[in-house]
Amino acid sequence: MIITKIQNEIKENLKAKNELRLSTMRMLLSALKYAQIDKMRELTEQEELDIVKKEAKKRQDAISLYEQAKEQARADQERAELAILKELLPPELTDEEISELTNKAIEIHGNDFGLVMKEVVDASHGRADGRRINEIVRATLH
Repeated sequence: MIITKIQNEIKENLKAKNELRLSTMRMLLSALKYAQIDKMRELTEQEELDIVKKEAKKRQDAISLYEQAKEQARADQERAELAILKELLPPELTDEEISELTNKAIEIHGNDFGLVMKEVVDASHGRADGRRINEIVRATLH
């Protein structure tokens, strides 16, 4: 479970006085605990991963906003937190792997964009960004 790993990281980073990792792990643990309270049960590993992805997405959005506002120091802080969060996520699928999934889905569903998208998104198990999948499926179908 990710929660146990995070709790251990917090202990290690307290001893090592690594403030960035410590604050990032505390923030993530808090988000996971709130989700547990909300669902009134222990989270599954997939639910935990979904929360980590959601927090990573928040960092990506914040980086864009800070860069637009010319706040480079804050964007760098968000980038550092994003790198820490990505360590907890499974590796993302490559464009070639997404293309393979797309071709398999086309064999099954033909050129129906909606069905192909659904098939590829389901087959990727959350290891690829929806926008990337969309771009690759569109390029393959057209």
